Amino acid sequence: MAKQKTLSAEEQAELAARALLVELKRTAEQAQAAALASPYSAKGWTPWREAAQELQAAITQHAAVHGVNRFKVESWVTYQALHAEDDGAA
Repeated sequence: MAKQKTLSAEEQAELAARALLVELKRTAEQAQAAALASPYSAKGWTPWREAAQELQAAITQHAAVHGVNRFKVESWVTYQALHAEDDGAA
């Protein structure tokens, strides 16, 4: 049996932060789906706009804190939120 690598506190914190980003993305996607399911109104789109703004700010902060490319963080989050369950990687 392969030995599991013990993660440092910093690595554990980054994994927790990534999980939060994925949940924020899923929340934004659900809010967008709800807005699209109803006739247009500015009020109907407010939850999506707020969720999307929160997600974008969190991605920017994560990239800055961890010194990684923001685009790569957003791409990874989008893939995990929308496709990871499809390939069993969730």
